[in-house]
Amino acid sequence: MSQKPESRMPAGVPDPPWRISAACWLVIVLFHLLRWMPRRWMYGRVSKRLGLAARHHLKERVMDHVTQVLGEFESADARENFWESHVDHLGRCVLEPIDLSWMPRAEMLERIEVGGCEILDEVRSEGRGAVLFLNHLGNPATVVGALGPRGYDLAIAGNAINYADSKGMYRLDRLENLIQRMFRSVDVERVLLGEELPAKMARVLARNGFFGMFIDFPVEEKHNVALPFGGRLMDAHIGPALLALRHRVPVLMVTSHRTGENRHRLEITRVPLPPPELRLQKAAEELLRSALGQMLNSVRQHPDQWWPWDVVRLSPFPSSES
Repeated sequence: MSQKPESRMPAGVPDPPWRISAACWLVIVLFHLLRWMPRRWMYGRVSKRLGLAARHHLKERVMDHVTQVLGEFESADARENFWESHVDHLGRCVLEPIDLSWMPRAEMLERIEVGGCEILDEVRSEGRGAVLFLNHLGNPATVVGALGPRGYDLAIAGNAINYADSKGMYRLDRLENLIQRMFRSVDVERVLLGEELPAKMARVLARNGFFGMFIDFPVEEKHNVALPFGGRLMDAHIGPALLALRHRVPVLMVTSHRTGENRHRLEITRVPLPPPELRLQKAAEELLRSALGQMLNSVRQHPDQWWPWDVVRLSPFPSSES
């Protein structure tokens, strides 16, 4: 496979304060130290503490959003069990990509099952490439670890690794370079948002590749649409749907969930394309609505493994639709 180009941090973003730079170095050191940590200790002791450190102050917000979308918990015990599993999941999402990155490819492939490879192969035989709708259920890193080593020409769009505080946003080049290295190690291209994404997407599709974009993370208001998601409307990014329809290529949903200790399963399904007579904006909304419906079914099965519960933007249905 040809060498994928390396993405660069956007210009004009300042370097971070020294304490943030020091923290980045610590993360890089830990990346190498975790290679030697026993898995029973990593996942038995570290993951839940890591998740609690990140989310302990957001528990009520998370639980409120869960009940708005999925309804009330069956019992107080069920509520607490969800929370314990959720924070453990968050910690595992940090540790698992590091663990996977040090594995031999054969072991990585054995740990990440893929349901729907025949769909990828059917689409590839058509010669037009395809857009992959990604989400944050399970561990998103498993998409990289599953498809790149299986020989699929894959590029995934994402935000550059930055740090923001009250004084502004800072570039974290060392962490971004680490992520880039992890992508390249499994022959996957990382495309940064705002870095000529439409042109890079066109190149990937022209070579019959797969271009992945996340659909379940809110962005600027002008790029969001409110669509049904369980008991509420959820703000979703319409950009991926617009781009997919402009290229007139197949659209596939890729969803992941954890099945064991750093074991995962990807499910790949087709997303039905809207009728061609619809105007682009309406067609994009219908495409995204269908994709979110598929995603919701998976979230209902593994609600503790969807990490954006704290940032999801929800609103009630209009009274005529409730």
